[in-house]
Amino acid sequence: MNNCDWTRQRKARKKHNCCECNKTIQKGEYYSYSSGIWGHEPYSSKTCGYCAELVKLCCHLASKLKYQDEHYPIISGLSDFMSNFKHDYGITIEQAACQL
Repeated sequence: MNNCDWTRQRKARKKHNCCECNKTIQKGEYYSYSSGIWGHEPYSSKTCGYCAELVKLCCHLASKLKYQDEHYPIISGLSDFMSNFKHDYGITIEQAACQL
């Protein structure tokens, strides 16, 4: 259960790995940094720009389609969300985005 969190866009001062695709976020690239408390434990993550935009799209689609809150993409769970979405709706995220 998420108790508190925040996300900010940052410019990398050193190399990082994206928590979603494991791509290297290069020095000078922008990325999303999230941190907070989850289940009484602190966490933080770094998400590359591409995956961060994809997470936004997935959350928007989930909201529009009244997808259950517990099925929204969570940190490091984007690929699982996309697979479950395709299984549940029979279309990909990209196909759903084109229909909205």
